[in-house]
Amino acid sequence: MRSFQAIITILVVALCGSIVEAKEKHVGCYYGVWAYTRPGVGEFWPEDIDVELCDVIYYGFGNVLNGTYEVCSWDPWFDMSMSDQDDHTIKNCIQERDGDVWHTGCVTEEGLEYCHYDGMRRTIALKKKNPDLKVLFSVGGWTAGGWIFSDMSSTKANRAKFIHSTIHFLKYFGFDGLDLDWEFPGFDMLPEVPTNPEDKQHFTSLMSELRQAFDVDGFLLTFAGAADPAKIDNAYELDKIVDSVDWINLMSYDYSGPWDNYTGIDQPLYGRWGEGFTGHPKKGFNIHESIMHYNKSGFPLDKIVLGIHSESKGWILANNSDTGIYCPAYEGSPNMTYSRQEGWLNYYEVLQFWYNETIEDPRWSDLEPGKDKWSIYDHEHGNVDGCYLSPYMSQGRYWISYDDADSADVKTRYANHYGLKGAFIWEIDTDNFMGPIGPHEKYTILNAVHRAIVSGDGLAPHEILGAANDNLECSPKVPFCDAPFNPPDNLCTGNSDCNDDTSIVCNGDLTNCNYCDQGQCKPGCSDNQNCPDSAPVCNGDHVCIPDPNGLPVLTKITISTKSCTDCSYSVVEKGVQLHLVGRFGTECSTNSLDNPTEHDYVDNKEAVFNSTINGNSVDMGLGDCNNYDLNIGLTAATVTWTGEGSWTPETDNPICINFYDPANNNPTCCCDLPQQSLRSEDGETDLDCSCFMP
Repeated sequence: MRSFQAIITILVVALCGSIVEAKEKHVGCYYGVWAYTRPGVGEFWPEDIDVELCDVIYYGFGNVLNGTYEVCSWDPWFDMSMSDQDDHTIKNCIQERDGDVWHTGCVTEEGLEYCHYDGMRRTIALKKKNPDLKVLFSVGGWTAGGWIFSDMSSTKANRAKFIHSTIHFLKYFGFDGLDLDWEFPGFDMLPEVPTNPEDKQHFTSLMSELRQAFDVDGFLLTFAGAADPAKIDNAYELDKIVDSVDWINLMSYDYSGPWDNYTGIDQPLYGRWGEGFTGHPKKGFNIHESIMHYNKSGFPLDKIVLGIHSESKGWILANNSDTGIYCPAYEGSPNMTYSRQEGWLNYYEVLQFWYNETIEDPRWSDLEPGKDKWSIYDHEHGNVDGCYLSPYMSQGRYWISYDDADSADVKTRYANHYGLKGAFIWEIDTDNFMGPIGPHEKYTILNAVHRAIVSGDGLAPHEILGAANDNLECSPKVPFCDAPFNPPDNLCTGNSDCNDDTSIVCNGDLTNCNYCDQGQCKPGCSDNQNCPDSAPVCNGDHVCIPDPNGLPVLTKITISTKSCTDCSYSVVEKGVQLHLVGRFGTECSTNSLDNPTEHDYVDNKEAVFNSTINGNSVDMGLGDCNNYDLNIGLTAATVTWTGEGSWTPETDNPICINFYDPANNNPTCCCDLPQQSLRSEDGETDLDCSCFMP
């Protein structure tokens, strides 16, 4: 049975369907230019990119020079040509190699010519084949580290040096904009250490100043965004940068890898039940919760581009018989011929395991070639995990998490379903670019993404899930080993530690909601807000039951007046009128709040307006809100002054709403007026409300 929250999500998305279908097609392709160094058939050049499938190419990577903070070519041997030797304004990132100084100008101190392949211009020249193609220069990446970006962004003067050099670099080669890949503000991923705690604010300034400068020439500005909710919160002021960037590329992959010491899905679409508990190593580590975290933090969905991986993750199992998820695996799979990094495999290497007659790499000598030699959990076999919706396979000591055409399709349809800007591939040169392998078409994953984007298709009903602990019913479920999660004695200090969403509505068997009991999270409701309308009371056994008294929820509204200038006083007054929105879209409006036996809006007055539940015979202006069930919380509210003159409320908690509370455990929701005073001509004004409900 799907949660009420999930049902609301389905309805909202369905209503937005026509908008989603009308959006402009957007498929991004990251191009790792080092691919030209791969041996044999793994060698990849700019002309290998299929520009009919890519709307944007991200040419990666450039870097930033220490001290001068100028953008530079990371691999000038490939990026540039000897025609650039007379222009010393374009910097190369290589300052010295084997004692030989690499001067700007394509010739080292010892006379080595180092600009050979003109890779940047060759990539940009692909626009001749597709005039709508955009090519952005990506600066940064994991191996660039974060400290140089932290230093560069720390002062306005340093940022100006970077911005000035970036604009010159983009114009010189003909790029359409910049993709900033700082991993990440506040935390350097290369040595995995914190950087300047003010990076978040400096990143905001950098984006704002880049936007202002880029608008002169119409350059695009994007950045590669973290997927981990903790890193997101540490790195970005999302509500402040949204107007500065054209879109973000969400790096929604690398959720698991050999660094975990246990097997896991590299790019799960949703989480499994249990992974939502505080303390679980994969809490929030899935595409859906990353996307929702951005959106809840103030970033619009239509500015998010979903990343889809064409790389895979591989492990060596500690025990060949333990082949599920969370099974011990203490080292990455061996290097492969083309990926050349332990624990990483290109998608075409997975296909070669299936369709090559031999495995020539001696590091994999105990592997048997052939798809039928692998135990595979995927869509084709009908056993892909119903939450993760991503395949994995194992043979002997090897365990590999990967994406294929089916999983890329459902993830892209997820992007369509939620109105994301589109999807991108990391990276195009690790997809099956060589041509058909077995039954798999050339550019297997990219083609699947492109088809799904063009179709505009969304998710099927069984593919629409929620946060991890909402997903108990997803099916089928792949096997787990004992999860590396042993709740400590002090796991929770309060009910809020036990649920990602404190407003979650319990299902019938209470498996999706929890309360804190002596440090342990246990199944059950923690508050009335966890209970459905049919059983709205959370009793002492943490079970939702029907309200024994049949009493409604909203019981009292308090209005605190500091002063009222030129107001008209009478026993019957015109004053504050509220419109309140509760959980699940429930809403009500008051009349002009008025106690008919007293003046409510005189200076320094706290006026209380009770519902008829409190024994009064009239609603005192509560109107439709009299005894109304807002599900014990506010998600929005507006106020209108209906009287004469100018009403000035108290600064602290001027408007408060109380709910029926026999156990004294329901919140009081108080709202602030964003302006000093209110007049009737101001009309309906939004309030800033704070209460237990988000």
